[in-house]
Amino acid sequence: VELDLPLVRQIVSKEEAAKIFAKDGYQDKVDILKYRPEKTAHIYHCGDYRNYMYSRMVPSTGYLKKWIVRYYGTICYSRYMLYIAGTRFDKK
Repeated sequence: VELDLPLVRQIVSKEEAAKIFAKDGYQDKVDILKYRPEKTAHIYHCGDYRNYMYSRMVPSTGYLKKWIVRYYGTICYSRYMLYIAGTRFDKK
């Protein structure tokens, strides 16, 4: 967040997105693209990380004021992920 890294949006065909994610080993993303009615997909890049997003993202990490790091265990290949889109921040 502090580095203000750009979140770059790339629009590609569903077929190209499937090739990218298959090469990266994300079969779950390849599978879900089959159900996307549109002919294109939006892939966002931030540094070395890329992901398929359903909605628009902010232009850079500097826009983020609140964020959560969640552990997803074996469901997401046992990685820590910075989850930005769709995160709900409840007041306590």
